[in-house]
Amino acid sequence: MRPLFLLLFAVCAVGLWLFAEAFLVEPSNLTLVRKTLSIPKLPKEWDGLKIVLMSDFHASKHKGDGKLIRRAIELANRQNADLILLLGDFLKGHKESQAMPMETFFPQLGKLKAEYGVYAVLGNHDRWIGTGRIRQHLENAGIHVLENRAVSFERGGKRLHLAGLTELWPQTHLRFVQRQPEEPLIVMMHEPRNYLKIVSDTTLLVAGHTHGGQVKLPLLGRPGISVRQGGERFAYGLIEETPGKKMFVTSGLGTSLLRVRFNCPPEVVVLTLVK
Repeated sequence: MRPLFLLLFAVCAVGLWLFAEAFLVEPSNLTLVRKTLSIPKLPKEWDGLKIVLMSDFHASKHKGDGKLIRRAIELANRQNADLILLLGDFLKGHKESQAMPMETFFPQLGKLKAEYGVYAVLGNHDRWIGTGRIRQHLENAGIHVLENRAVSFERGGKRLHLAGLTELWPQTHLRFVQRQPEEPLIVMMHEPRNYLKIVSDTTLLVAGHTHGGQVKLPLLGRPGISVRQGGERFAYGLIEETPGKKMFVTSGLGTSLLRVRFNCPPEVVVLTLVK
C-alpha cells in the first residue's frame, strides 16, 4: 500500500501546486516581453521606433487587479516608448456594476506617457458596458481613441501612420488612411481575426482579445481559445501567415470568466521596429 499512498500524495501535491500557481500566483505575475521586428521597407528615420502594447485590462473590484494595473503602468512608463497602444477591453464583465469604478480606473491610465502619445481602440466588453462613457473617460485621461480613423506623425520629413479599427464594424479596407504607399502604417485593433480581412499593405498589425487563452498546457496547447476565436492560429505572439504582413497578438493583463492563468502570464509588450 505504501507505493500507492506515495503516488496519491504526489498527485495531490502536484495538483495543489498547479492550483496555487494558476489561481493565486500567475494572474499577478506581470511580465515584460521585448521583441525586435525587422521591417525591410521601414524608412531610416523611423528605425528603432519603440511601441508599448497593453490590452485586456478587465479591471474588476478584485484588489489584485488594482495592484497589477498600477505596476503595469509604471513598467510601461519605464520603457521610454515612442507610442503606447491600448487594445481594448478596459473593464471587467458585461455590466458597469461588475467592474472597477471608471472614476478610479481611467485616471490611472492617464499617467501613461509616450513621445507621440497614448492611443486606444475599444473591445467587445467596452461595447457591452458602454462605449460612449468609456470613450469619454479615455479622452478625459488624455488618451486618443481611434475608431476607423488614423493619425500621422513626422520625423525627419518622413511620415508614419497609425490607424485604429472599431471592434464591431471595422473598416478593414483602410481607405480612411491618407498615405503614400511607401509610408509605414501601423494598425491597432482588438480582434486578431481582422488579419484575414485587411488587404492593404501594412507595416504592422497589433491586437489583443484572446488573452493567449490564459492557460497553455504541454501537448494540449491553449484549450481556452475557441474555434470561433480562430483557435491557436491567432492566439498569441508574432504571426506572419502572409509574407511581410506581420501581426503581434498580446495576452494582455487581465482575465475573463475565471481569474486564472497558467504558463501565460499577464504582460506589457515592447516592440522595437528596425530596418
